[in-house]
Amino acid sequence: MGIQKMEHVGILARDMDVSTQFYCDVLGLEVRNKVDVRPGFTLVFLGYPDTDETLIELVPNTEESAETGIVNHLAFTVTEIAAEMSRLRGLGVKFMTDTPQSLPDGTQYIFFYGPSGEHLELFQPPARR
Repeated sequence: MGIQKMEHVGILARDMDVSTQFYCDVLGLEVRNKVDVRPGFTLVFLGYPDTDETLIELVPNTEESAETGIVNHLAFTVTEIAAEMSRLRGLGVKFMTDTPQSLPDGTQYIFFYGPSGEHLELFQPPARR
C-alpha cells in the first residue's frame, strides 16, 4: 500500500499567532514550517522538538475553511501521490478536485472524502535535496 503513516491533523485557528503560541508554549511543540499559500493565508506546521514528525497543521479560519469544523482534516503521507490516487479511485473514493495541488515548497496534496463525509488528505512532501 502507498500510505506510509498519518501525516498530520489540520486544526482551524481563529488567530494564528495565539494558536501557534499555545501549541508551542503550552503543549511543547515547535514550528516545523510555515507555508505562505497566498497573501494573508499562511499554514503553520508543528511537531515535537526531538522528532522529525509533523503532527498539527494550523489552518487560518476563513470563510472558505469555516464550514469544515475545528478539526479540518486528517492527512496521510504518500511517496507517489498519483499512484495512490489511482488505487483509491479504483476503490470508489471521491476526490474533491481532479488533480493534486502544489505548495510553493514542492509539497503536493489532494483532498478526498471519507465514508462519513470527513475531509482526508494525501500529502506528498517535497523531494529532499
